[in-house]
Amino acid sequence: LGPFTSDEHTTAAARLLTLAREVHVRDRESLQTLADLGVNGPVSTYAPDAAMGCKEAQAEEFDTFLRGIGVAGTRYLVASVRPNDTIRTLEQVARAVETAAAKQDAIAVLLPHCASKWIDDRLALNTLEGLLAGGVKVVNLASIPPDPVSADLVRNAVSSFGTRFHNAVLSASAARPAVLVCESEYDLQRATGLADLSGTAIAVLTPSTRFVP
Repeated sequence: LGPFTSDEHTTAAARLLTLAREVHVRDRESLQTLADLGVNGPVSTYAPDAAMGCKEAQAEEFDTFLRGIGVAGTRYLVASVRPNDTIRTLEQVARAVETAAAKQDAIAVLLPHCASKWIDDRLALNTLEGLLAGGVKVVNLASIPPDPVSADLVRNAVSSFGTRFHNAVLSASAARPAVLVCESEYDLQRATGLADLSGTAIAVLTPSTRFVP
């Protein structure tokens, strides 16, 4: 659970928690919210996200995928963004990717997580690719890999970037650095919670943050 950003969320949680045997929260503020609701016993962990437990792909399946996109045996980073991200946010992500690709001598793999008639990350990823400097080597994936492959793609990257929170979670689970750009207070709270817990370098930015390489 968490962050709690409205009275409706808090009311719903209070009802659900009467049935819960354990509770996991994403941020310290949520611990206080639960205490205010009178919930003490069932809180089990303060952990960033269930994505930490995403199962691994089979080694052969993952290696075949890397060969198929032309990054087997090379250093790569992963970037993921959402279709409703503002152009200022995409510019922040692009600057971070450019800097990391140059410093880490890495290929930028643009990874979509949603591709439907309602929400399609690939549109924003195409915009992001257009914002990247010409010297950045890019693999812009046209389709979504299976979930275990996507998870391993992030966990094995030298770093991850963008606005998809669970990418940073997966990076943290593999002790890899990540950069998260947050447009909302909700994203900012859970990203800060992740940075607090991760044990690795999680940089949390907003669209108005002056980018420093």
